[in-house]
Amino acid sequence: MVEQARERAIEEGLEEKVAFQIADTLELPFEESTFDAVIGESVLAFIEDKSRALSELVRVTKSQGYVGFNECSWIKTPPSSLAKYIFDVLGAVFLTPDEWHGIWKRTGLKEVTMKSYKVRALEQWGYEFRGLELREYFGAWYRFVRLLFTSPGCRRWARKTLSMPRNIFAAFKYFGYGIYVGKK
Repeated sequence: MVEQARERAIEEGLEEKVAFQIADTLELPFEESTFDAVIGESVLAFIEDKSRALSELVRVTKSQGYVGFNECSWIKTPPSSLAKYIFDVLGAVFLTPDEWHGIWKRTGLKEVTMKSYKVRALEQWGYEFRGLELREYFGAWYRFVRLLFTSPGCRRWARKTLSMPRNIFAAFKYFGYGIYVGKK
């Protein structure tokens, strides 16, 4: 993703104005109050200690600055088998809006705004597909098939993925995303 971001910065003529850095969300390599705004998408769902991660993101935000995230969420509590499947396949723990609300409230941020949205399977697939060039799309499938033949880890993951609940599209009754913003 960082490489794609660098390429896009070059395409947009912004390579001299932006910097990309990989860091551990639980221990960011920045001084307190460094940024006017900290934003992210689909990050916190993959971090076990969500409260600690969010506190670290608040730490590096300037006073009067904003922290905002778009995160995968359960719109309503899913069956435990579905939550387990998502964890096994993606390594993610999604929260309900109420669970997210509790974590955000404990950060000390002011003016916390939260909005949840339901995801529709076909719309989501179409959105993701439109964001790719055909070369990228087929290239990803090519790499995946190649890894199926060369990587035992990839084969294990594929077997887990194929052990999906009977009606995986029923997951979209529970699945959505939330936009969460707060002011320091």
